[in-house]
Amino acid sequence: MGTSFPYLTVLPILEFFSLMHRFAIIPLSLSLHFIQAHAEKRLEFFESRIRPVLVENCYECHNSINKASSGLALDYKGGLLKGGERGSVLSFENPQESLLLRAMMHDISNLKMPKGGPKLSPDVIQDFERWIS
Repeated sequence: MGTSFPYLTVLPILEFFSLMHRFAIIPLSLSLHFIQAHAEKRLEFFESRIRPVLVENCYECHNSINKASSGLALDYKGGLLKGGERGSVLSFENPQESLLLRAMMHDISNLKMPKGGPKLSPDVIQDFERWIS
């Protein structure tokens, strides 16, 4: 009669879980890399296509430093998310209904932005719609 070693039956199970753990890290690592790359692309899009338009057309009247017309500051993320006296300016569920876009498209008779300026080009408006969605 031989002596039974129960840990010998456990060893293959431990090896299996060790292998599964190693292989599980690869998809997780790829997912995190994809998420980071996507976030970097969105940030680059904002900095190159959205912020310059806001600086040129909006910050003079809608900033958090010295003037926030209608309670709206567009120079930081919190201001964009909070909105102003008319409520939220961004609609993530339906970007076309965002107050910011509707003002830029001159869809609201008493709210045409930039104030006193021409309607922004369709390409710029499309960039904002893409950014919001």
